[in-house]
Amino acid sequence: MTIKSFFQRRVLQSFILCLCTVVMMVSEKTYADDFSSWCYARSVPYIDIVPSTEDIFFNFTKSEEELNNFKIDTVNPYGKEVIVDVGGLMEGGIEVKHNVNIGYVSNPIYNMTCFWYDKLRIDIGIKPTIYVAREYNKGTCMHNAIMEHEMKHIEVDRQIVNQYANKVGYEINAFLTQQTVFGPVPTSQLQEAQSQLTAHITKILKKHVDEMKELRRIEQQKVDTREEYDAVSAKCKRFRKKKR
Repeated sequence: MTIKSFFQRRVLQSFILCLCTVVMMVSEKTYADDFSSWCYARSVPYIDIVPSTEDIFFNFTKSEEELNNFKIDTVNPYGKEVIVDVGGLMEGGIEVKHNVNIGYVSNPIYNMTCFWYDKLRIDIGIKPTIYVAREYNKGTCMHNAIMEHEMKHIEVDRQIVNQYANKVGYEINAFLTQQTVFGPVPTSQLQEAQSQLTAHITKILKKHVDEMKELRRIEQQKVDTREEYDAVSAKCKRFRKKKR
């Protein structure tokens, strides 16, 4: 009698434990199903990569002496022992700006929020200024030769802008294809989560901006070669070089 009662209690306890386990599993599955029913992107990301060149600004008011004091990205191809008077230069680097719109949806039952990239606009452009020393009047051989040379610098920047517009667009599209929705996170962390998503895009852009700066330095130096300077000098006989 005693043994039978003990056995019945053991069976009952075992049944209760099994029942609790089943209930817990069903509860977790229900939460997962409910999560997938609301935590999804409501739109496909719209990506707009805009390469641009603003109108060239021309400044013919500076003297050679003033232009000599401008900081430039390239080095004198003749070496430190030779001074080259700067008859002209192109000013203005490549600028990258971005605007990120984040979409999100919150679930008040769980107090959780999911996010997705809604719209991204990235502007990669140049705003160049060409200086020609006022000693070279407009229409003269030297003025025209300097203008022709500085336009080569602008063309280099344009090519780099177009090249990296494609590279940036490809990488961002690949990133957004890998993951379409982010979360859920507690709704109380909404602002922090949005900042983190924007930071992902900023990180991608920074990598490409650093690459662009290095490529630009190399390609612009290819324009300011000794051969190029000698060609300008031979064209007008006015590109002066003097010993220190």
